[in-house]
Amino acid sequence: MNTLVLLLVGMAAFLLQTTLLRHVLPPFLVPDPTLLLVLFASIAFPFGRGLVASFLLGLFADLLSGAPEGWNALFAMCLFLINRSILERIFLKRSRSALGLFLLDFALKLPYLVLLTTLFGFPLPSPEWVLTIWAGEGITSLLLMPLLFRLLTEILGFQTFRWLTLKHTGAR
Repeated sequence: MNTLVLLLVGMAAFLLQTTLLRHVLPPFLVPDPTLLLVLFASIAFPFGRGLVASFLLGLFADLLSGAPEGWNALFAMCLFLINRSILERIFLKRSRSALGLFLLDFALKLPYLVLLTTLFGFPLPSPEWVLTIWAGEGITSLLLMPLLFRLLTEILGFQTFRWLTLKHTGAR
Protein backbone atom coordinates (compact mmCIF):
# COMPACT_ATOMS: atom_id res chain seq x y z
CA MET A 1 0.00 0.00 0.00
CA ASN A 2 2.83 2.41 0.86
CA THR A 3 4.43 1.76 -2.52
CA LEU A 4 1.18 2.56 -4.31
CA VAL A 5 0.82 5.81 -2.37
CA LEU A 6 4.41 6.76 -3.26
CA LEU A 7 3.72 6.05 -6.94
CA LEU A 8 0.54 8.14 -6.86
CA VAL A 9 2.38 11.03 -5.20
CA GLY A 10 5.09 10.59 -7.83
CA MET A 11 2.61 10.73 -10.69
CA ALA A 12 1.04 13.88 -9.24
CA ALA A 13 4.47 15.44 -8.81
CA PHE A 14 5.49 14.57 -12.38
CA LEU A 15 2.26 15.97 -13.80
CA LEU A 16 2.78 19.15 -11.82
CA GLN A 17 6.41 19.35 -12.95
CA THR A 18 5.73 18.76 -16.64
CA THR A 19 2.67 21.00 -16.91
CA LEU A 20 2.31 23.87 -14.48
CA LEU A 21 5.87 24.34 -13.27
CA ARG A 22 7.36 24.26 -16.78
CA HIS A 23 5.09 27.13 -17.80
CA VAL A 24 5.34 29.21 -14.62
CA LEU A 25 9.02 28.90 -13.72
CA PRO A 26 12.11 29.35 -15.86
CA PRO A 27 13.57 26.00 -17.02
CA PHE A 28 16.48 26.21 -14.60
CA LEU A 29 14.19 26.49 -11.55
CA VAL A 30 12.06 23.37 -12.03
CA PRO A 31 12.81 20.78 -9.30
CA ASP A 32 13.41 17.08 -9.92
CA PRO A 33 10.81 15.04 -8.00
CA THR A 34 12.15 11.74 -9.38
CA LEU A 35 15.42 12.11 -7.55
CA LEU A 36 13.68 13.02 -4.28
CA LEU A 37 11.14 10.20 -4.47
CA VAL A 38 13.80 7.61 -5.27
CA LEU A 39 15.86 8.87 -2.33
CA PHE A 40 12.80 8.54 -0.09
CA ALA A 41 12.10 5.03 -1.41
CA SER A 42 15.69 3.94 -0.79
CA ILE A 43 15.48 5.17 2.80
CA ALA A 44 11.96 4.08 3.72
CA PHE A 45 11.18 0.89 1.79
CA PRO A 46 12.56 -2.65 1.78
CA PHE A 47 14.87 -3.58 -1.07
CA GLY A 48 12.43 -5.30 -3.45
CA ARG A 49 9.57 -2.82 -3.15
CA GLY A 50 11.96 0.13 -3.27
CA LEU A 51 13.68 -1.11 -6.42
CA VAL A 52 10.37 -1.69 -8.20
CA ALA A 53 9.07 1.70 -7.04
CA SER A 54 12.27 3.40 -8.23
CA PHE A 55 12.00 1.77 -11.65
CA LEU A 56 8.35 2.79 -11.99
CA LEU A 57 9.06 6.34 -10.83
CA GLY A 58 11.83 6.61 -13.41
CA LEU A 59 9.57 5.15 -16.10
CA PHE A 60 6.80 7.64 -15.25
CA ALA A 61 9.37 10.43 -15.48
CA ASP A 62 10.45 9.16 -18.91
CA LEU A 63 6.92 8.95 -20.21
CA LEU A 64 5.80 12.35 -18.94
CA SER A 65 8.95 14.32 -19.71
CA GLY A 66 9.48 13.15 -23.27
CA ALA A 67 12.93 11.76 -22.47
CA PRO A 68 13.99 8.60 -24.29
CA GLU A 69 12.36 5.65 -22.54
CA GLY A 70 14.62 4.05 -20.01
CA TRP A 71 16.95 6.97 -19.27
CA ASN A 72 15.31 8.05 -16.04
CA ALA A 73 14.29 4.49 -15.18
CA LEU A 74 17.88 3.28 -15.37
CA PHE A 75 19.14 6.28 -13.44
CA ALA A 76 16.48 5.84 -10.74
CA MET A 77 17.39 2.19 -10.27
CA CYS A 78 21.11 3.02 -10.14
CA LEU A 79 20.46 5.70 -7.53
CA PHE A 80 18.39 3.30 -5.48
CA LEU A 81 21.13 0.66 -5.57
CA ILE A 82 23.83 3.19 -4.66
CA ASN A 83 21.77 4.61 -1.81
CA ARG A 84 20.92 1.15 -0.45
CA SER A 85 24.54 0.01 -0.59
CA ILE A 86 25.53 3.11 1.39
CA LEU A 87 22.65 2.65 3.85
CA GLU A 88 23.69 -0.94 4.52
CA ARG A 89 27.10 0.26 5.64
CA ILE A 90 26.08 3.26 7.75
CA PHE A 91 23.24 3.93 10.14
CA LEU A 92 21.07 6.74 8.81
CA LYS A 93 19.96 8.62 11.87
CA ARG A 94 19.49 12.27 11.02
CA SER A 95 18.19 14.25 8.10
CA ARG A 96 21.72 15.53 7.45
CA SER A 97 22.55 12.03 6.21
CA ALA A 98 19.66 12.24 3.76
CA LEU A 99 21.06 15.57 2.64
CA GLY A 100 24.40 13.91 1.98
CA LEU A 101 22.72 11.19 -0.08
CA PHE A 102 20.79 13.85 -2.00
CA LEU A 103 24.00 15.73 -2.82
CA LEU A 104 25.66 12.52 -3.98
CA ASP A 105 22.67 11.53 -6.10
CA PHE A 106 22.40 14.95 -7.63
CA ALA A 107 26.13 15.12 -8.34
CA LEU A 108 25.82 11.85 -10.29
CA LYS A 109 23.02 13.20 -12.47
CA LEU A 110 25.15 15.49 -14.65
CA PRO A 111 27.83 12.92 -15.59
CA TYR A 112 25.11 10.35 -16.27
CA LEU A 113 23.27 12.63 -18.69
CA VAL A 114 26.47 13.76 -20.41
CA LEU A 115 27.57 10.13 -20.81
CA LEU A 116 24.25 9.04 -22.32
CA THR A 117 23.98 11.98 -24.69
CA THR A 118 27.54 11.37 -25.85
CA LEU A 119 27.02 7.62 -26.29
CA PHE A 120 23.80 7.99 -28.25
CA GLY A 121 24.84 11.07 -30.24
CA PHE A 122 22.21 13.49 -28.98
CA PRO A 123 23.17 17.15 -29.28
CA LEU A 124 24.07 18.78 -25.99
CA PRO A 125 23.33 22.46 -25.35
CA SER A 126 26.15 24.76 -24.39
CA PRO A 127 28.00 23.81 -21.19
CA GLU A 128 26.92 27.06 -19.53
CA TRP A 129 23.25 26.29 -20.16
CA VAL A 130 23.61 22.69 -18.94
CA LEU A 131 25.36 23.82 -15.74
CA THR A 132 22.78 26.56 -15.16
CA ILE A 133 19.88 24.11 -15.47
CA TRP A 134 21.68 21.52 -13.34
CA ALA A 135 22.52 23.98 -10.55
CA GLY A 136 19.06 25.59 -10.52
CA GLU A 137 17.37 22.21 -10.49
CA GLY A 138 19.58 21.17 -7.59
CA ILE A 139 18.75 24.24 -5.53
CA THR A 140 15.00 23.99 -6.09
CA SER A 141 15.02 20.24 -5.44
CA LEU A 142 16.93 20.84 -2.23
CA LEU A 143 14.33 23.41 -1.17
CA LEU A 144 11.51 20.99 -2.04
CA MET A 145 13.09 18.04 -0.22
CA PRO A 146 11.99 18.81 3.38
CA LEU A 147 8.47 19.67 2.24
CA LEU A 148 8.06 16.53 0.14
CA PHE A 149 9.62 14.26 2.76
CA ARG A 150 7.40 15.74 5.47
CA LEU A 151 4.33 15.21 3.27
CA LEU A 152 5.30 11.61 2.55
CA THR A 153 6.04 10.82 6.19
CA GLU A 154 2.62 12.16 7.17
CA ILE A 155 0.79 10.29 4.41
CA LEU A 156 2.62 7.00 4.95
CA GLY A 157 2.46 7.11 8.74
CA PHE A 158 6.14 7.46 9.55
CA GLN A 159 7.10 9.24 12.75
CA THR A 160 8.05 12.86 12.30
CA PHE A 161 10.91 12.64 14.80
CA ARG A 162 13.64 10.51 13.26
CA TRP A 163 11.31 10.20 10.26
CA LEU A 164 13.85 8.36 8.20
CA THR A 165 14.11 5.22 10.30
CA LEU A 166 11.01 4.48 12.39
CA LYS A 167 7.35 3.72 11.68
CA HIS A 168 4.32 4.34 13.87
CA THR A 169 3.52 1.38 16.06
CA GLY A 170 -0.07 2.38 16.53
CA ALA A 171 0.31 3.18 20.24
CA ARG A 172 0.68 6.76 21.37
